[in-house]
Amino acid sequence: MNKRLTRHEMTQKDEFVSKVELAAGWLEQNWRKVAMTAGGMAAVVLIAVFLVSIMSARGRAADVLLGEAMNLMAAEVLQEGQLPPLTGETTFGSTRERDEAVLAKLEELLATYPSSKAAADAAYLRGVAILSLGRAEEARAALEAFVQEHAASHLVPPARRAMAAADLESGRSDEALAILQDLADNPSLLFPADAALMELARGQEASGRLDEAQESYRRLAVEHPQSVYAGDAAQAVARLSSPGNASS
Repeated sequence: MNKRLTRHEMTQKDEFVSKVELAAGWLEQNWRKVAMTAGGMAAVVLIAVFLVSIMSARGRAADVLLGEAMNLMAAEVLQEGQLPPLTGETTFGSTRERDEAVLAKLEELLATYPSSKAAADAAYLRGVAILSLGRAEEARAALEAFVQEHAASHLVPPARRAMAAADLESGRSDEALAILQDLADNPSLLFPADAALMELARGQEASGRLDEAQESYRRLAVEHPQSVYAGDAAQAVARLSSPGNASS
């Protein structure tokens, strides 16, 4: 079994990490001066190795924070009157309380380790958390900033999908449907086409574009017969084809 650190040992560890991070920050700003003072390529190499080790440690710390945020995202929301589990797992009284805790953890990561690899994932998840809290305009801005700053990230397609959701909530249906149409039609974006078509069709239907919605549902059912959405799509085609739902 892993040895559990005492409070005193944890305090000493935190103090050491803080001092090392201060030293790393100073070296990052003054490494040329230090190298000239120490003299020679050997000093430069030693400083580079030290900085790499510090950045590696900071990266691991950022990964820990990201893991904590994702654990919070998966935490159980208790029903009214439900007692928390005896195992001591983190629980919340509402989804809003959970989303606020997730957002706080992600913002802590971004403020402390903005240059870490984990920061990119955190920036995306921050936008999603803000959207879950019902702050569509703020979420849209956060997600758009993520897409611009991390264009090569594998999370860009789901970020664009979240942007579409924010647009729909804000009443910008044209912008939202254009994003979803692009996700459905462009295989290079590596976003599940059936999921994009389903959200596109639902968005079109909610916007009163019933003919377009019917065609998107039909396309989903025909092009992706094995999709988990295929049955719902076929039912939607039948529903929109009925005389009472036909567009004028």
